Amino acid sequence: MDFHNRAQARLSEGRAPATALAAFSGGARIGQSLAGIVDGRGSVPETTTAFRIASCTKSFTAAAILLLRDRGQLSLDDDAREYLSTLKIMGCMNGPENPVMTLHMLLSMCSGLPTDDPWADRQESMSHGDFEDLMSHGVRLVRSPGSAYEYSNLGYAMLGKVVERVSGVGYRRFIEREFLEPLKLNGTAFSKETMLAQMADRTSSATTIATGYRKNTRGNTAPIPDQQPYNWEELPTTGPGAFSAIGGLFSTLDDMGRWAAWLQEAFHDEHATGSTVASAGPLCRETRREMQDMHQVSEPADVDGTVNGYGYGLVVQHHGLYGTVIGHSGGYPGFSAHMRWHPGTGNIVVGFENATYSKVGVAVRALLEERLARKMVGAGAASQRAVQRQEVLELTASAVAVPEPIVSWPETIQAMAAVEELVRSPGSTLGNEVFSPNVVQDMPWEERRAAMEAALAVVGPLADSADERTPPRWETAASVEWDLPARGGDLRIRVKMTPVDPPRVQLLEISPRT
Repeated sequence: MDFHNRAQARLSEGRAPATALAAFSGGARIGQSLAGIVDGRGSVPETTTAFRIASCTKSFTAAAILLLRDRGQLSLDDDAREYLSTLKIMGCMNGPENPVMTLHMLLSMCSGLPTDDPWADRQESMSHGDFEDLMSHGVRLVRSPGSAYEYSNLGYAMLGKVVERVSGVGYRRFIEREFLEPLKLNGTAFSKETMLAQMADRTSSATTIATGYRKNTRGNTAPIPDQQPYNWEELPTTGPGAFSAIGGLFSTLDDMGRWAAWLQEAFHDEHATGSTVASAGPLCRETRREMQDMHQVSEPADVDGTVNGYGYGLVVQHHGLYGTVIGHSGGYPGFSAHMRWHPGTGNIVVGFENATYSKVGVAVRALLEERLARKMVGAGAASQRAVQRQEVLELTASAVAVPEPIVSWPETIQAMAAVEELVRSPGSTLGNEVFSPNVVQDMPWEERRAAMEAALAVVGPLADSADERTPPRWETAASVEWDLPARGGDLRIRVKMTPVDPPRVQLLEISPRT
């Protein structure tokens, strides 16, 4: 498919009200694909339209920690509690009683904290006082720190607080002063209000700001044109707060292309011609390369030898065909973002959509790999892979040597029973003693109940006997999936718990299996 038709194809599939994609090389934009409507006024997307970039913000947070390290103000081996004095770490059931959680572990997503996307994505505006209370009440672990990969937003919120404690200025001001201003990322900001003010006084390169939407099939007063049978429900924009470090930035395709170019330029000859990105900047080339090293393997190698892992604020992939590919995805209520680049050729693709978790990364990955397939990567990638493969073997050996046995949290087992009672008792509801508030924010109970009844209608009445059940499938102590037998199949239920004490259900998924 032609590059310029990609956004329209995503729009036709009902992925989001708007799709914005752009490709860059040598720091310059070389193509874009834009389609749809970014707000209720009918504005169309441009490369200067600001979208919420969500977890792509983590690359800025990691860069801030490394900058402070380079200045001698902290060590990555420091225990997080040296900077978070109220932090109470509640060890996993089979781990050490008083585990050490280092800044390196937080940066590389091996802190032992559970995956927390639905919950954390609703916490951005949390006050600093409430964040301190959260720390003092305790954070829960699902495995020993340093033992394995587990994506944690809370860990990056903690890193944001470390930046404040060490630098003596607010996290957001630190990012603005040390990164946005020196790199002239003038279309990037932490709040819609800030961006509007900068646009008004012509100090911002952004021209419009995208509104976030959630797909809603149960009626909406202002559907986006050409998206039937789906209506798009406008979502409020959260303001900055204690969780801004996990995903608070707004940015444009042009700015994120520039940010990616500056990061990947660290792999290139600083005297090479054709680059529009200066090698000077807040971080030296060695530190930028360190960000893009694989510090933690996230999953076993694919059959083609591809290995995925995490660097510092960036996802690192050692691709079986193309060598190193680096980037990050971002998902927030109302938004999806993805940035991805190939240091070996300088190719970059960035994509945004204004719909909740619409997975624009699927389009970004496809576009980058199509561009790489047209390049003569062969020999260069092969030599690069030879070096990487030894690194990956060492990382993989340490990451998957002896997996820890899963000892489920008692609260997870209690939540399973409560959810099952909810499913079996039409019309019943459960409150905040079981569910985190984000569950209702993500999908109102009326909608959730309708979806549940639709799933039950597919599989038929649930069986009364427990004899036919298969054992629950535990991903971690905080994440479990199980099936309820029914006349025409099974009702599959998935639950994830929050990472704080006491834990609550943050994710509830119910689907039919026939």
